[in-house]
Amino acid sequence: FQNAGILTKEQLEMMYLLDKQTVDNQIAQFEANGIPLTDLMATILAGVNKDEVIQYILAMLDELLNVQPRIAGYFHELLVSSKGYNDPFGPLMKLLTRSSLYVLEKSTLLLGKLLAYKSHVIYSDAHAGQVMERHLATFTEWVTFILKAVNPVDVGDSPKIQYALMALQHLLGSNTGREACLKADGFPTLCGLMAGGERTTSSSLQLLYQVVFCLWSLSYYPEAALEMVTSKVGLVAKLVDIVKGVPKEKVVRVALATLRNLLGAGNAASDMVGCGIMKVLGSLQTRKWADEDIVEDIDFLNLARSEERRVGKECRSRWS
Repeated sequence: FQNAGILTKEQLEMMYLLDKQTVDNQIAQFEANGIPLTDLMATILAGVNKDEVIQYILAMLDELLNVQPRIAGYFHELLVSSKGYNDPFGPLMKLLTRSSLYVLEKSTLLLGKLLAYKSHVIYSDAHAGQVMERHLATFTEWVTFILKAVNPVDVGDSPKIQYALMALQHLLGSNTGREACLKADGFPTLCGLMAGGERTTSSSLQLLYQVVFCLWSLSYYPEAALEMVTSKVGLVAKLVDIVKGVPKEKVVRVALATLRNLLGAGNAASDMVGCGIMKVLGSLQTRKWADEDIVEDIDFLNLARSEERRVGKECRSRWS
């Protein structure tokens, strides 16, 4: 690759310092030369067509980010320091068109992690900011397209759906990702996936967990929370139904946490009561839960409803 002009001599030497090294040694190299190594990774992904080489680089980046998420910050630093003209996200975006399922999966997951990373870097340069906004919008629209393209009945058997949802889970960890998801019509798309399957197989329950996890993350964004409770898709009723009928504890946990986040938005509280949540909460209180967050959310929702009733009685008493 150096002979072909893809890599410089200096980049080749840096690659030898990474190749076949332990993860700890690779992380140490990144912490010492983060921006040049990020440029090296992007150069290889952009200039090399061999699948095995691309897979190697993607696997290395994924492993490094799992151990040290801070490495994602170097991608943002490179983009900003070059005023948007040295774009390390671009080669990964182009890989979304590849036919290799492994390349597609890894590049999707990496972009979800990288774009959502809460970097300390300030996008003061207008061009760099525009490049980042374009990647964020394009990637979110692409993920949403993947989620829309599969029949809800077949979603449990689709590997594309699974890694698209995993990427979206990462992306929705930031407000920029949540805003992009709203603009890309992500909320109704996620709600459409809730109808798939009988909620009995492990794959369908895992899918449901990922979908509700995404909705829970989205509910931290005020604009999204309002849309979630005012939309005609009936999300509150769907969540109460999940809490009532799904046996998997982790699914119940994220559904309850989402309902808790939605309490103060619009008419969510009265909608929950109309869907029979008080009776459901009473039933849940009699069960033993391994997850303490579930117990806390049940108690919180019960107390919130009791306080609402108390205030309502006081108001009616004053007016009478």
